This record gives sequence, C-alpha cells and structure tokens, in this order.
Amino acid sequence: MNKPVRTLSIDEAEEQLLNMASFRKGKTGADNTIWASYKGRHRHAARINVAIDPPDALDPAGVSASFTIHDGLAVAGDPPAWLCKQVAQFIELNREALLDLWEGRIDSGQLGERLRSIAGH
Repeated sequence: MNKPVRTLSIDEAEEQLLNMASFRKGKTGADNTIWASYKGRHRHAARINVAIDPPDALDPAGVSASFTIHDGLAVAGDPPAWLCKQVAQFIELNREALLDLWEGRIDSGQLGERLRSIAGH
C-alpha cells in the first residue's frame, strides 16, 4: 500500500541531511541502511528512515520509507513486508537509544555504540 510522501523544502532537506546518522547491515543486522536523526524542527513523532532504492545507500536522497519509533509502523513510502518486519525488530531492540538521539540526549556516535543488531534475534 502506498503511503503519501511529503515533498521537503530545500531547507528541510538540508537540515535532515545534517542531522541524520546512517547505519548499515554490519551494525543493525537489517538488510537496508537505516537513518536516525534528531528531532530538530520536525513536526512529527519520532521516526527513522530506511533506504529502499538503493537499499545500501548512505545518501538519503534516494527512495526511502519512514517508520515511527513508538510502534515501528511504516508511515511513508512503500517498504516490502519482509523489510517492515526487520525494521520493527530493530526498533524494538533499540527504541530507548533511538529516542535518546531524537530528543538530543545522546549524539550519533553514542547511538552507534548503543545499537543492538537484529542478527541472531
């Protein structure tokens, strides 16, 4: 099911790029790159973004999906069901750390140290 995708202004896109930390499969266990960010000026609930095409992108300008941190549901984009399952598992394992980054209590380096991989779970 396609969810609406909001077009960002240039300023919003630049702010997101500056405030996003990217993590690949070696760190997360998920097959696709995951980006986490600070709340900044976002007006929505805490979210992470996940690369769709290409799946291992470090540049969030490609096709991506957004997932809420509180329940792990896709709220933008059209991720496949298998990826939704991986992301939900990743969020469940890392919700507290992701929210700490979102709220500015930790930085991206500290998030990287705290992240737990879904591999083996």
